Amino acid sequence: MATDISALQDLMSHLVGQLLHGCGEKSCREPLCDTGRRNATPDDRPVRKYTPRSARAIALALVGGPSPRKHICPHYSLKAEEQREANEGPQDLSSLEQQLCDTQVLRNLCDPTTPMSIQLDRLTVIKQSLEPLLIHIRLSDVAPSSFVSNERAMTLLCGAVRACLDSLPAVREIEYASVDRWIREGSAYPTAKLTRSTFESPDVWVSILDGFERSQSLMSYIVEAIAIRTDLEVRLVRVKGYLGMSSKTPPEREFLPRLMERLDLPSELQSVAIVQLVLWLKRTFMLHWNGKPSIPHRSAAGGAMVFLRSTTQLARTRGDTLAVVMAELPVADKISAVDMTESWIALRVETRKLDEAGRKAVEAGNERQGSPDVLADVDNAPNLHILDSGLIKDHERALYFRMISYLKMQRAYSNAANAIELRRSLRVQVGEPRGQIKYNEEHYLLLNLSRTNILRDAYDQLWHRRSAELFRPLRVRLGQVEEMEVGQDLGGVQIEAFNLIWKEAFAEEAGLFTTDTATLLSYFRVGSLQPLHHFEILGVLFGLAVHNGIILPVSFPAVFYKLLLGKASIDGGHLGLADLADGWPRESKSLQQFNDDPDADYAEFQFGMEANGVRLYAREPAMYDDNSDDSVILEVVNAFSTETGAEVQVDSLSWPGLKFKEGDRATVEPVVAATKERYLTAYAGWVVANSVMPQLKAFRRGFHRIVDQHSLSILSSTPDALKSALEGSTRLDVDDLRKYATYTGYTPKSSYIVSFWDVVKNWPEKKQRQLLTFVTAVERVPLGGCRYMKFQITRAWNPYLLPESSTCFSTLKLPQYDTKKTLDKKLTLALKFGLEGFGNA
Repeated sequence: MATDISALQDLMSHLVGQLLHGCGEKSCREPLCDTGRRNATPDDRPVRKYTPRSARAIALALVGGPSPRKHICPHYSLKAEEQREANEGPQDLSSLEQQLCDTQVLRNLCDPTTPMSIQLDRLTVIKQSLEPLLIHIRLSDVAPSSFVSNERAMTLLCGAVRACLDSLPAVREIEYASVDRWIREGSAYPTAKLTRSTFESPDVWVSILDGFERSQSLMSYIVEAIAIRTDLEVRLVRVKGYLGMSSKTPPEREFLPRLMERLDLPSELQSVAIVQLVLWLKRTFMLHWNGKPSIPHRSAAGGAMVFLRSTTQLARTRGDTLAVVMAELPVADKISAVDMTESWIALRVETRKLDEAGRKAVEAGNERQGSPDVLADVDNAPNLHILDSGLIKDHERALYFRMISYLKMQRAYSNAANAIELRRSLRVQVGEPRGQIKYNEEHYLLLNLSRTNILRDAYDQLWHRRSAELFRPLRVRLGQVEEMEVGQDLGGVQIEAFNLIWKEAFAEEAGLFTTDTATLLSYFRVGSLQPLHHFEILGVLFGLAVHNGIILPVSFPAVFYKLLLGKASIDGGHLGLADLADGWPRESKSLQQFNDDPDADYAEFQFGMEANGVRLYAREPAMYDDNSDDSVILEVVNAFSTETGAEVQVDSLSWPGLKFKEGDRATVEPVVAATKERYLTAYAGWVVANSVMPQLKAFRRGFHRIVDQHSLSILSSTPDALKSALEGSTRLDVDDLRKYATYTGYTPKSSYIVSFWDVVKNWPEKKQRQLLTFVTAVERVPLGGCRYMKFQITRAWNPYLLPESSTCFSTLKLPQYDTKKTLDKKLTLALKFGLEGFGNA
């Protein structure tokens, strides 16, 4: 494609002419015009006369700069006789710039009488086609006539992405993983220490880098266009929400997911293409990122981040593990945890203020009066934040979440200290603080729990607590009824207390949860007769554990965390057979067989539940409001006793949170081929959510009093990862524990410590975990491994005593015994007698 460059020739010749000859106007003060320079220079000072070569060099620099017309002299006009260039003067052959300025091409570029055109390559043509997508549109302005529709934008962007990928060499994914090494170090280019010997095929990664360089400017255009388009979409959705249109008008499918579908990568090359795209977007992000946690919406870095997030979601759906791992952004070493989390909190506050102001303005009728205030505020909405990208390593996300919780605790603690200081400064004498004063001045959330009645004590001490109290640092006193002052709680006591609480909650006689004997996963008990506020308090306890960084000895199915994250609606929508696989394998297998059988016609739209001596079948429930406290209404079409088989009167049933009404059995809809998919979704929703809806809603309500969904998404963006973060791992790597252990009185390489670890490593895994619990009170290893735990071995000086532990300090007090056999025996006895209670806490 040939492009006329006469406008460029006119600009270059104009600049060269004004530099060499000037405009002759006495009022000119333009410093890059010969006349203007002479007018502004005192008579007693000399004025340099440019040579044509120098003038061409200056003009070339100006044209290549950000404001090429800034120094155009408005008084100058080109005269024919001025096109004849003056003496060039001597040439410095060592100067590449002078040689460039003497080329015939550049001379012709400064001569508007010489016709010139440039043959553009394919990538440049595609890049030019994207320029209309780079126009920022403000909602408070009238949309320009050049606005490109979403369909046209997707067509242009898909073609541009394919062109970029075509410029890369067709090599295996593992070769791109090698190139990813320098990007993981936080650089868009190889560093000096990544020598050629680092790579198995140096020529391959050099060709990959060449491909990146050839098309990088086009990729930067692509991500900037995506940033501008998705930002416009977000702003429109926000305004519709203010106007109350989001519930009335079905939202258009998001731009990026539709773009991902339109890419239409060849199936045989899709895995390689996804790895290529992930690596390129990651590199582009690092090229344009400003090093700050907040990222402008319409920037190339912002576009690279949102496009990378969508590409990673596609890779995760396809099971492309390599691409998912490669997508992790190496930003943790560049931003401190405090800066990262404080900026995230500030951004949330700013966003909340914007939304509140928008809703109030709409309620006041500003939009009807044509006031642009709301639209202008939305146009200046807060930036994106890197923590919301979902592209940070799981253990780093856990660290940021803990920092957010710590900052909340710090704020709650400071509020109490400020309240005390205020009262003292006012010299208010109230004796022992009571009521509101005592509430305001309490630094900690203090729980007094007895071992013999720990779950009841937790209920009694949490149900009346105000929400602000729950964010204070937690302190637990644990002991027998008569002796509460046991131990100094520096972490170990509360860990043991929570372990005991959840063991009692999961006990069969508690009537709260059921545990599958095959999967060992627990879930809400269908038809539980326990009061719903018990489940709400359990949700609070679960939230307290998360807020205080306590790993709980619980095992829930992954779909439980899907519901906590809001990835599925509370009424069971967006659920399917895959959500039953880990927690309800028998039901999942049966439903899969039903789905695979084309002749299956033995099902109806009725769903069974058995509890409290009754087996009943109910219709598919209606939609529920997650924020409503209303009872769930089930329309029962059949109910009978599990003992006698006799029919049970529906109106005689009374279970917490459920209301039953009798339905007509004859009107139950059969399942046919056309409704099979809806039936499977409804069945999954019934098992996971609708059959335990009252308990699930109460638990979620309590949990979200402390941990909201947005904060939870920082901890993890996927249910499986969230499960790992909150439950930890039952697998203990002794070598990892040894690596991060610390010592007092011993050294890591002393022969006795070597013998200690030899003994522990030869134990079965269950016994190794018992040692971990004995020393730290923790039963699970946190996400990221033992480096996030404290395990200290301190020398005890009496060799006749058993080893002891201080769970508050995660310390094992270990005497030095004569033989390895004695060491093994004494440790085993200590575990046997010391696991109940926390020893010298």
